[in-house]
Amino acid sequence: MKLCFIADLNSIHSQKWIGYFCEKGHQVYVLSTSDFWGEFKNAIVYNLSGNIGSEQSSLNSDKTGNFKKHLIKLLGEHPDLLIWLSQKTGNLKRLIKVYCYSKIARGSIREIKPDLVHCLRLPIEGYIGCLADAKPLVISSWGNDFTYWAKVSPIHIYLTKRTMSRADLFFADCQRDIKLGIKYGLNMSRSHNVFPGAGGIDLKSVEKEKIKVSYFKPWGINHKDIILVSFRGFGRWYLNKQLLKAFFVVRKKFRNTKLVLVGSKDNLYYSSLTKLTASLGLNKSVFFIDSIPNNEIRHLIRSSDLIISATSHDGVPNSMLEAIAYGGIPVMSDIPSIREWVKDGWNGYLFDARDPENIARVIVRALENRDSFELMVKRNWSLVSERADYHKNMKLVEEMYRRLVSKAKTQR
Repeated sequence: MKLCFIADLNSIHSQKWIGYFCEKGHQVYVLSTSDFWGEFKNAIVYNLSGNIGSEQSSLNSDKTGNFKKHLIKLLGEHPDLLIWLSQKTGNLKRLIKVYCYSKIARGSIREIKPDLVHCLRLPIEGYIGCLADAKPLVISSWGNDFTYWAKVSPIHIYLTKRTMSRADLFFADCQRDIKLGIKYGLNMSRSHNVFPGAGGIDLKSVEKEKIKVSYFKPWGINHKDIILVSFRGFGRWYLNKQLLKAFFVVRKKFRNTKLVLVGSKDNLYYSSLTKLTASLGLNKSVFFIDSIPNNEIRHLIRSSDLIISATSHDGVPNSMLEAIAYGGIPVMSDIPSIREWVKDGWNGYLFDARDPENIARVIVRALENRDSFELMVKRNWSLVSERADYHKNMKLVEEMYRRLVSKAKTQR
């Protein structure tokens, strides 16, 4: 098949999904919504920005990075103001990008003449595919596409409804989003299914690595410490302030507990988190680790006692699937999409992410029941083997592509 993807190709999840079809020998074209300058084997990549040359991209990136650093320094005493400004201007920029990129994408799609166009994520990429009049149109939704982005503004509501009404095939990462997709205009007669955003976990590689490691030793954390880890980053819907307040309470019960927060220190929220940590007197027990390579995630999970995610919006996070695949115990926000995978007290724990006291109670309960962790690990392995096997899932996706392409050809 000749496949065209509209995606942020710098996303590891996009790379994983698209990479499957490259390896299977399909003709693959990618219209990237972020400038991608690396090598992507067996795919032809176009950057929708229209920038040419990695040297120019690097130069522009350096200038943007320096400006951002100066801005953060200037408004360092008022992080909430910086966050507010970033959100307001960011939403406008995204809509302008959608309009401009859709014009470019329309011309590229006419030239490529693909058998189908798959937009990996509904906001931005899905809007672009819809406005570019891509046919047949495949849409994916991940995470907070419906619960947050679809509600940002009347324009987002309009674009979400228009895109979903035009989708010929729809993939969501949770059952909740199938229902929301229908609410926003998906024709129930159109094919749809639920798969993890990155397709799932390569279980063949997981089976080879069952060794417990000491990943955090360079930070002065030893094997006797109880290690709680959140590696979701510091984005606007990650409720790390509530988690820090909860950890303050947990420390009263378990003095040798350490909290590790992983994310980019260039993030606008980082400064406010470090200030809160200091004000709570937790500088010696909370560790901020800059974003780590994806291939080290498994070591981080295997070195941890609990994998924690406090979010206000979520789908089925790939980080959670990685956690349970590599033997981590998930302690997650009690929201519908997470409940599709985690049953409180059976294979993990659930808390109210907006209530620090509730988060603390749940973490303490989990740590007081560590004798049940081995059974939870076995239950999670069965769950991920059944529902998140990357190779099994992507084979089903490929079959759904073929059926859509065949149907489209008979209707021409």
